[in-house]
Amino acid sequence: IFFRARILPTMEGPQFAAFETEYLRPKYEEMEASRRRLRSSAFMVALVSVLAMAAFMFVGRESAPSEDWYATVLKQVQGMRNPRYKCHTTEGDFVIELFLDTMPLTASNFMDLAETGFYNGIHFHRIIDNFMIQFGCPYARHHRHPWAGTGGPPASTTFKVANSYSVTRDEQGCIPDEFQSYISNVAGTLAMANKGDPNSGGSQFFINTVNNHHLDWWRHDLSASQHPVFGRIVEGWNTIRKISKMLTDNKHSPIKPIRMISVTRVA
Repeated sequence: IFFRARILPTMEGPQFAAFETEYLRPKYEEMEASRRRLRSSAFMVALVSVLAMAAFMFVGRESAPSEDWYATVLKQVQGMRNPRYKCHTTEGDFVIELFLDTMPLTASNFMDLAETGFYNGIHFHRIIDNFMIQFGCPYARHHRHPWAGTGGPPASTTFKVANSYSVTRDEQGCIPDEFQSYISNVAGTLAMANKGDPNSGGSQFFINTVNNHHLDWWRHDLSASQHPVFGRIVEGWNTIRKISKMLTDNKHSPIKPIRMISVTRVA
């Protein structure tokens, strides 16, 4: 516009016609073509973005369980026979029953770890007489490792809940808290160990050797601890009592190595 305002007053009619034909009109057509290309590019970018978002939402709906997946799992496990696992240790054997029918997520986490051999070769790393014995930290593959009690499963690994829905452990190998069943921490039960923070349980669990009601996840009147129970000892209580009475150092680490040789499903 500036160019035309400065040039046009100096041109006669024939001169302007020639100038317009040779210069202005091609420039105008070039500008219009450029604008059309820009509008076309913007439209394609917007279209690709919309299609990508639609594809993402579609894939997400197909691959992720619905919001009520847990309720569906609870219905599926009703009436199922709870699995049992034999724990073969250097101090004897014991058998545990997992409460798959009422605690499917936590029980399935244990089943996955046991059946992939995760627990084999790990030592019991914490024993407190008249309280509990603790197990399941991968650092405890080495007896009295200084980091024993701080480890868990590999990050972002996936397991099936009741052979149905997939659950992915977080970047620290932890699973969601399963505050579902009001099963108390009585003697002989298995409960999830955690760091005291929400959703911080992974592979570690403890066996209550006495009644520890203050550890129940719903007993806020007794303590802030929240440890859901997901199994119980059904055979080999003498082995549990033997382990619970073994000598420890001042950090409750057993002096003598107590190693889990294997964890095998028996029912």
